[in-house]
Amino acid sequence: MKTWVLLSSAIVFLALMLIAATWLWGRSLPATRVGVGERDIAAPIDQIQQVIADVQRQPDWRRAVKAVEIGTDGGWTEVRSDGDRIRMSWIDQSGHTLRLRFASERGYEGVWEGRFAPLPTPGGTRVSVREESTISNPLL
Repeated sequence: MKTWVLLSSAIVFLALMLIAATWLWGRSLPATRVGVGERDIAAPIDQIQQVIADVQRQPDWRRAVKAVEIGTDGGWTEVRSDGDRIRMSWIDQSGHTLRLRFASERGYEGVWEGRFAPLPTPGGTRVSVREESTISNPLL
């Protein structure tokens, strides 16, 4: 019996240490992260911007988006295939820039920005994307 108590106490202690180490590791990560990407697309700027801005049709071409719910305030909610719900709203839709704000029910939020520039090739567009997100939950 004494061996069983010592063994179970050691297992509980190790489990608590693992949880604490995971939490500390999460707290050491920066809360805000930035991702950037760029791609050349054989389509004109206006067409690309129209496809992105048509939020109701995004489930047709974005695999991770299961549905879109349009709000009454001009914003919308993406229902993702993993169950996450992300509230979005436009910040800017002028010129060759699209910018939106997002906030997930899972505790992260940020800004997505797409910039569009014509390529030397007729009808081609360079799409540059920058996403900045802040995660307040270290275990997310």
